Order: sequence, then C-alpha cells, then structure tokens
Amino acid sequence: VYVVVNGLTLRHKGRTDVPPLIEIRRVSFDTSLAGILGEKFRIRRVSLEGLQIHTPPRKPGEEPLIGATDEDLAKKYPVVIDEILADDAILEPLPNGPGKTSHPFFIHHLDLRNFRFDQPASFHALLTNPTPQGEIDIAGQFGPWHADDPRVTPVDAKFTFKHADLGTLKGISGILSSKGQFKGPLDYLKVVGETDTPDFTLRTASHPVALHTEYSAIVDGTNGDVILENVTAMFLNTTLTVRGEVVDLTAQKGRTIRLDAVSRKARVEDLLRLAVSTDG
Repeated sequence: VYVVVNGLTLRHKGRTDVPPLIEIRRVSFDTSLAGILGEKFRIRRVSLEGLQIHTPPRKPGEEPLIGATDEDLAKKYPVVIDEILADDAILEPLPNGPGKTSHPFFIHHLDLRNFRFDQPASFHALLTNPTPQGEIDIAGQFGPWHADDPRVTPVDAKFTFKHADLGTLKGISGILSSKGQFKGPLDYLKVVGETDTPDFTLRTASHPVALHTEYSAIVDGTNGDVILENVTAMFLNTTLTVRGEVVDLTAQKGRTIRLDAVSRKARVEDLLRLAVSTDG
C-alpha cells in the first residue's frame, strides 16, 4: 500500500494570523497488508518533502495555541512508524513580538526511527545553526510527543558542532568546534560540553589566541535564550570562570549579553594581548 498526500497544512485551530504549525509539500508513506491488519497500524517508511515547522511563541500564563487533550493518543492512534525521513526541512521558532527576528534552523537530513505516541523515538539530524553559523550533528532520543504543548517534549542527545564561524557575531571572530550532550524539554534543555577555538579573536585587537572552554548551560530550544550556569575559559596562561546569560530582552534586533567573570589564575599580559591592538 503506497499513499501520497500533496500540500499538507496543519494550523493552530484554523488561525491564519500566525504561520501554520506544520507545512509539508509532499508526504508519501508505504505499508503492507500485515501492517494494516495487525494489532498496531505499522508503517514502514514516511518521507516528508518541503517540511516546515513553525513553533509558536507562548508568554507565561497564556493558553497554548495547541489545545490540551485528555485523550490517550497511544490508545487512540496505535500506530508505529519504522522510519521517518526528511531532507532540507526548516524548523523556525517564531519570535515573541513584532519587530523580532526569527532564527530558523535548516535541517539538511532527519532520520527518526520507531516513532509512536507512548515512548521515545531514536533520531539522527544534520542541521545548520543560524548564529554562529555552523554545522551540527545530533543523535539521540526524542519524545514521547506532547500534543498539548510540543515545547515540553523531552529530548536526550549528543551533538558535535563543527566549523562555526564566530565572525557572524559582532566583535569577535574565529572558527569554533564543540561537542557535548543535552537533555530535557525543548524549552529547558540542560547542555554540558566543551569548545575549542584555535584562532579566537577580539576584533578590537586582532590577536588570535587558542581558546578552550568547558561549560554547562540552560538553553530554551524554542527561542535561543541561553543561561550560562558555569563556563571555564582557558587561553595562554589564563583561566576565567564566567556566568551570565544571552537573552532576548528588548524589542530591538539582537540579544542582550550579561556576563560575570572571575579569575584566580590570570596574567595581565594575556588579557592585554587579547584586548589591546598594539604589540608593545
């Protein structure tokens, strides 16, 4: 059995004042007679072409755009999908207000296996991070899916972040690589990892140094806000301990960075080399 659906659009209760939650140019899936007649409806493969997901903003205290349900989705829809494939998809968290800029994630490849409503599915994804721009390779567990509020859907995965161009951020430059893991609901991800930037540079000085960091942070995966719980940064003969946040606080474009740095093992000449343009 082979089925094709063209031009699929899922909206928030029919609303047209916000982009659809999901848009798919073409959906195709195949199954067998045994899959249809079994205790659970089993689909071998689902292919999604032109997938776009727009996660809606939600302010504290507001009703979710996707209404809650008391139904047991696993019981109502006893379906198992062996594999879901999507190439060149877009995940776009919608900004919280007018004038805000969205930062879409371009998903080059997504492979989701053993999807059902009552347990996590394994996944592998390759995507481009918008700022700083770079390639992310992620593998882990996703779900079970929360239909009433997708933002609380749990995820547990490991990642590598390569060739991130810090030049896309104002005031700094360098090529960063990172690896680590994250776990939690989509809007409150606990992230632990480390980074290496062999040519980290403040543009005011243009003196590159090798920078290594180890960090733990809380990330809102729906809007990009970051709470830095602890960052240990090491360059030359200096070690800094940093805490702070990178958050969207104003109606203006961009984010607000607040940092508190402490060092008990720092050399003045290292700090001067990093920040001052002269060599003397």
